[in-house]
Amino acid sequence: MLLLIIPVLAFVIVFGFAIWDGEPALGFPVALLSGLLALMITLLVGMGFQGAPTEVAHSETYEIHALVDNARFSGRVAGNVYLIQSHYDENLKYSYMYMVEGKGYAFNEVNANRCYLNFNNSEPYLVKNTLRFQNETLEWLIGYCGGPEYIFYLPNDAEVID
Repeated sequence: MLLLIIPVLAFVIVFGFAIWDGEPALGFPVALLSGLLALMITLLVGMGFQGAPTEVAHSETYEIHALVDNARFSGRVAGNVYLIQSHYDENLKYSYMYMVEGKGYAFNEVNANRCYLNFNNSEPYLVKNTLRFQNETLEWLIGYCGGPEYIFYLPNDAEVID
Protein backbone atom coordinates (compact mmCIF):
# COMPACT_ATOMS: atom_id res chain seq x y z
CA MET A 1 0.00 0.00 0.00
CA LEU A 2 2.80 2.40 0.90
CA LEU A 3 4.48 1.41 -2.34
CA LEU A 4 1.68 3.25 -4.11
CA ILE A 5 0.80 6.00 -1.63
CA ILE A 6 4.25 7.53 -1.00
CA PRO A 7 5.30 8.10 -4.65
CA VAL A 8 1.87 9.53 -5.57
CA LEU A 9 1.95 11.78 -2.52
CA ALA A 10 5.46 13.01 -3.42
CA PHE A 11 4.34 13.75 -6.99
CA VAL A 12 1.22 15.64 -5.89
CA ILE A 13 3.07 17.73 -3.28
CA VAL A 14 5.91 18.76 -5.60
CA PHE A 15 3.56 19.46 -8.51
CA GLY A 16 1.26 21.45 -6.18
CA PHE A 17 4.17 23.65 -5.10
CA ALA A 18 5.16 24.15 -8.74
CA ILE A 19 1.65 25.30 -9.64
CA TRP A 20 1.59 27.55 -6.55
CA ASP A 21 4.83 29.17 -7.72
CA GLY A 22 3.47 29.58 -11.27
CA GLU A 23 5.81 27.05 -12.95
CA PRO A 24 3.60 24.05 -13.92
CA ALA A 25 5.65 23.25 -17.06
CA LEU A 26 8.85 22.88 -15.05
CA GLY A 27 7.01 21.37 -12.09
CA PHE A 28 5.72 18.31 -13.93
CA PRO A 29 9.15 16.76 -14.76
CA VAL A 30 10.47 17.66 -11.30
CA ALA A 31 7.36 16.12 -9.70
CA LEU A 32 7.76 13.00 -11.85
CA LEU A 33 11.40 12.62 -10.79
CA SER A 34 10.41 13.17 -7.15
CA GLY A 35 7.77 10.45 -7.44
CA LEU A 36 10.30 8.02 -8.97
CA LEU A 37 12.84 8.83 -6.26
CA ALA A 38 10.19 8.24 -3.58
CA LEU A 39 9.32 4.91 -5.25
CA MET A 40 12.98 3.79 -5.21
CA ILE A 41 13.39 4.76 -1.55
CA THR A 42 10.17 2.95 -0.62
CA LEU A 43 11.33 -0.17 -2.48
CA LEU A 44 14.68 -0.13 -0.69
CA VAL A 45 13.01 0.22 2.70
CA GLY A 46 10.54 -2.55 1.80
CA MET A 47 13.38 -4.86 0.81
CA GLY A 48 14.74 -4.51 4.33
CA PHE A 49 11.62 -6.27 5.63
CA GLN A 50 11.94 -9.30 3.32
CA GLY A 51 13.51 -11.29 6.17
CA ALA A 52 10.37 -10.88 8.30
CA PRO A 53 8.49 -14.09 9.20
CA THR A 54 6.02 -15.29 6.56
CA GLU A 55 3.16 -17.75 6.44
CA VAL A 56 1.27 -19.56 3.69
CA ALA A 57 -1.72 -17.49 2.58
CA HIS A 58 -2.89 -19.81 -0.20
CA SER A 59 -1.78 -23.25 -1.36
CA GLU A 60 -2.47 -25.05 -4.63
CA THR A 61 -1.59 -28.65 -5.51
CA TYR A 62 -0.91 -29.83 -9.07
CA GLU A 63 -0.35 -33.35 -10.32
CA ILE A 64 2.76 -33.25 -12.49
CA HIS A 65 3.50 -35.68 -15.31
CA ALA A 66 6.68 -37.14 -16.72
CA LEU A 67 8.20 -35.22 -19.59
CA VAL A 68 10.28 -38.27 -20.56
CA ASP A 69 9.75 -41.94 -19.56
CA ASN A 70 12.79 -44.29 -19.48
CA ALA A 71 14.79 -42.35 -22.07
CA ARG A 72 18.38 -42.99 -23.13
CA PHE A 73 21.01 -40.36 -22.43
CA SER A 74 24.64 -40.98 -23.36
CA GLY A 75 24.14 -44.73 -23.70
CA ARG A 76 22.39 -45.26 -20.37
CA VAL A 77 18.73 -45.60 -19.51
CA ALA A 78 17.46 -42.83 -17.26
CA GLY A 79 14.43 -42.94 -15.02
CA ASN A 80 11.39 -40.78 -15.40
CA VAL A 81 12.11 -37.12 -16.01
CA TYR A 82 9.67 -34.75 -14.30
CA LEU A 83 11.86 -31.63 -14.25
CA ILE A 84 14.18 -30.15 -16.82
CA GLN A 85 16.65 -27.58 -15.58
CA SER A 86 17.91 -24.81 -17.80
CA HIS A 87 20.02 -21.70 -17.44
CA TYR A 88 18.62 -18.44 -18.76
CA ASP A 89 20.55 -15.21 -18.14
CA GLU A 90 22.62 -17.08 -15.54
CA ASN A 91 19.44 -18.01 -13.60
CA LEU A 92 18.62 -21.67 -13.00
CA LYS A 93 15.03 -22.55 -13.98
CA TYR A 94 12.92 -25.71 -13.74
CA SER A 95 10.38 -26.68 -16.40
CA TYR A 96 7.55 -29.11 -15.68
CA MET A 97 4.31 -30.41 -17.19
CA TYR A 98 0.97 -30.59 -15.41
CA MET A 99 -2.64 -31.39 -16.28
CA VAL A 100 -5.40 -28.75 -16.45
CA GLU A 101 -8.82 -30.35 -16.09
CA GLY A 102 -10.94 -30.00 -19.21
CA LYS A 103 -8.11 -28.46 -21.26
CA GLY A 104 -5.13 -30.81 -21.36
CA TYR A 105 -1.44 -30.66 -20.53
CA ALA A 106 0.28 -27.36 -19.75
CA PHE A 107 3.91 -26.43 -19.22
CA ASN A 108 5.44 -23.97 -16.81
CA GLU A 109 8.92 -22.71 -15.97
CA VAL A 110 9.88 -21.36 -12.54
CA ASN A 111 13.02 -19.89 -10.97
CA ALA A 112 14.95 -22.51 -9.03
CA ASN A 113 15.71 -20.11 -6.16
CA ARG A 114 12.02 -20.37 -5.13
CA CYS A 115 11.86 -24.20 -5.50
CA TYR A 116 12.32 -27.13 -3.15
CA LEU A 117 12.79 -30.72 -4.36
CA ASN A 118 11.66 -33.72 -2.31
CA PHE A 119 12.11 -37.33 -3.36
CA ASN A 120 9.74 -39.97 -1.95
CA ASN A 121 7.79 -43.06 -3.02
CA SER A 122 4.54 -41.27 -3.80
CA GLU A 123 3.00 -39.99 -7.02
CA PRO A 124 4.65 -36.81 -8.34
CA TYR A 125 2.95 -33.54 -7.51
CA LEU A 126 3.68 -29.88 -6.96
CA VAL A 127 2.57 -27.62 -4.12
CA LYS A 128 2.54 -23.91 -4.96
CA ASN A 129 2.38 -21.73 -1.85
CA THR A 130 1.54 -18.04 -1.94
CA LEU A 131 3.21 -16.36 1.02
CA ARG A 132 2.39 -13.30 3.10
CA PHE A 133 3.88 -11.59 6.13
CA GLN A 134 2.71 -12.90 9.52
CA ASN A 135 2.45 -9.34 10.79
CA GLU A 136 -0.81 -7.99 9.32
CA THR A 137 0.27 -4.36 9.67
CA LEU A 138 3.48 -5.03 7.74
CA GLU A 139 1.46 -6.92 5.11
CA TRP A 140 -0.90 -3.95 4.69
CA LEU A 141 1.90 -1.37 4.57
CA ILE A 142 4.30 -3.13 2.20
CA GLY A 143 2.58 -6.19 0.75
CA TYR A 144 4.60 -9.30 -0.04
CA CYS A 145 6.95 -8.94 -3.03
CA GLY A 146 8.78 -12.28 -2.79
CA GLY A 147 6.49 -14.34 -5.03
CA PRO A 148 5.30 -17.91 -4.55
CA GLU A 149 7.35 -20.91 -3.51
CA TYR A 150 7.21 -24.25 -5.32
CA ILE A 151 7.64 -27.59 -3.54
CA PHE A 152 8.13 -30.56 -5.88
CA TYR A 153 7.49 -34.11 -4.66
CA LEU A 154 9.10 -36.57 -7.07
CA PRO A 155 9.52 -40.38 -7.08
CA ASN A 156 12.86 -41.73 -5.87
CA ASP A 157 13.87 -42.84 -9.38
CA ALA A 158 13.06 -39.47 -10.96
CA GLU A 159 15.85 -37.55 -12.65
CA VAL A 160 16.34 -33.88 -13.29
CA ILE A 161 18.10 -33.30 -16.62
CA ASP A 162 19.54 -30.32 -18.50
